[in-house]
Amino acid sequence: MVLLSTDKPPGKSNGMKKTDVSGTRQKKPAAKIKNRTLGIALFENVVKVVELGFTMEEILLLNRVRGEFSGGMLRRGVITKVEQLGDYTMDLITEAGIKTSAGYINIPDQFTIIKEIAIPPELPETVPDWINWELSHYLIKPIKKYAVSWFSISDKSIYGAAVPKNIVSQRIELLQLAGVSPRGVEPSVIAMHNAFAYFNRKHSKNLLMLVIDEQFTSISIVLGGRFKYIGHFFIKTTSNNDYLKGFSTVFTVITKSLGFSPTKHKFEELLVTGKVGAASQFGKLLSAAINIPPVELGTVANRLGYEESDIDEWLVPIGLALEGTE
Repeated sequence: MVLLSTDKPPGKSNGMKKTDVSGTRQKKPAAKIKNRTLGIALFENVVKVVELGFTMEEILLLNRVRGEFSGGMLRRGVITKVEQLGDYTMDLITEAGIKTSAGYINIPDQFTIIKEIAIPPELPETVPDWINWELSHYLIKPIKKYAVSWFSISDKSIYGAAVPKNIVSQRIELLQLAGVSPRGVEPSVIAMHNAFAYFNRKHSKNLLMLVIDEQFTSISIVLGGRFKYIGHFFIKTTSNNDYLKGFSTVFTVITKSLGFSPTKHKFEELLVTGKVGAASQFGKLLSAAINIPPVELGTVANRLGYEESDIDEWLVPIGLALEGTE
């Protein structure tokens, strides 16, 4: 999505230890790996790292590691202690035996403005200025304070995205302190969609997609094969029952506001990830509560040579690392 460069050198490890690490098992690659990329996803008090390997024929999930860090380093998506968190992430990567030194990191969806923009019949000579002008209608600060990017949806529209530059700079600095060369940053919800869509190119069912962190839930949908970002919502996750009640209310409001009808826009599958969303079978509880069956992720796991059942927990970092295929 966007990338801002900084000149700060990587930091040194401070010896902080991870509290939880998960390794991975993958099949031995049949061909020589020509490239490796990291995807690093930050959620409240949790960092997840995956390493993808690219051969001429396939993409493999080579390593995965998950660490829980103490509170205070990240508050509601804002990094408050970047040097400590950078050192912690470096320790996590080093102790997992990961040698790849370049990667991508996520941006919290609550800081991201994503809008669909119709392409005018005649494009202005300077496309970024045109996109900036369109996005500026939705921003509370001057456009110069935001990093802006865009990607094509069709020949008639694009998605424009804006993120405060200070939030982007924090992520870039974190990567450098962790000894990782920054390749780019991307909203969590886009990374999740990338991972699913990349390995399910023929998927045609209407899909409801959620990234659930401790305080915010990002909602996006795929209708008729077309991705649409709805927005992010503050929903408490202090207990499963509280969340299910809060989400049901939000879900009812957004479906009515978007003019969805159960007969025309019935969601056929549910995809859930994030710190809370992928934990403790939460996705299955939510699926039962709103009567939408969970999506089958076997294709994603099989295409990555992954042999375990928790692939939903790793969709955001996988989607980030997949940017390295371009």
